[in-house]
Amino acid sequence: MVERIKAIFFDLGETLVTQNIESNMVTRAALEQISKLLTKPASPTTLFKLYQKGYRMNDAMRSEYNVEIPIYSWMRQLLKRVLGDDPSDTLSEQEHQYSS
Repeated sequence: MVERIKAIFFDLGETLVTQNIESNMVTRAALEQISKLLTKPASPTTLFKLYQKGYRMNDAMRSEYNVEIPIYSWMRQLLKRVLGDDPSDTLSEQEHQYSS
């Protein structure tokens, strides 16, 4: 009798912790660049905290409804929270370059 394969594991060469640290470093660098473009001052640390809060909320929705939320959409929400108003299209386009 032939046994059926029940699972396949891939070794991607790094752990989830390493992946998370690298992702956070890239995100922090992007938010630092974005903070320089804002018309209302906000520190990169503040932006990162808001980013993490938004990520947690979106991750919960993504998991519950099994949908993907484009980063452009929720980064625009982050900028709206920081600026107190919708970001200009120019700022959103520049932000999109850094967060892609």
